[in-house]
Amino acid sequence: MHRLPMIAALRRTLSDLFDPRLTWTLIKAVSLSLLGYAAVWALSWWLLAHSRWADSLWLDRTLHVLGGLAGVVLSLLLFPSVFGVLQSVFLDGVADRIEHRHYPELGPSRGTAIRDGLIVAIKILVLMVAVNLIMLPIYIVGSLLLGAGMILFYAVNGFLCGREYYTQVALRRMPRHEVKRWAKANRATLWIAGTAITLLGTIPILNLAAPVIGCAFMVHVARTLRAPRPIE
Repeated sequence: MHRLPMIAALRRTLSDLFDPRLTWTLIKAVSLSLLGYAAVWALSWWLLAHSRWADSLWLDRTLHVLGGLAGVVLSLLLFPSVFGVLQSVFLDGVADRIEHRHYPELGPSRGTAIRDGLIVAIKILVLMVAVNLIMLPIYIVGSLLLGAGMILFYAVNGFLCGREYYTQVALRRMPRHEVKRWAKANRATLWIAGTAITLLGTIPILNLAAPVIGCAFMVHVARTLRAPRPIE
């Protein structure tokens, strides 16, 4: 996907936020996000208090000395991991409204089975938490090198977010094997889209609405992807 379609998808997403039909959904998303952030913050404090990061004494001491700041930073780093679960709660409702408003020619979707949605959401949660905890020492060390750690954080999580969140959206209209083919053919585009969603997820206050914004954005992005080559 070229630059202009990505910008167009972002603009449409922002305009969708002013749709009165999404107001109640946004309120529920913000409320659940607050609970999710509180849970992530509690987990962060527990990890800081009971864990030894990569058996590194200096890193362990540094995190404890920084205390509150370390807890807040770790919470922000892990918070995008819960998006998949929150997005699965609002997915069909948000996607149906977006498609009805912008893409009526698609007709009704088959929706996502609760079981499939939960499987994908849990997969995202476990995968992203595990990857980010493993990468945390690298992020911290890299951040001392002209911000390389944060660049790596957005790159890693952008790749995971783009692929897995697209899967949630695409499963509403395609079988799983087709979703994988489309994702593979548009890997770079989904990576960029996932990075944008991850960036949104680390901006305080705005990140509370990220599950709905990310879902709407990915619906628009999905409509601009190029078809994979036919299977010979």
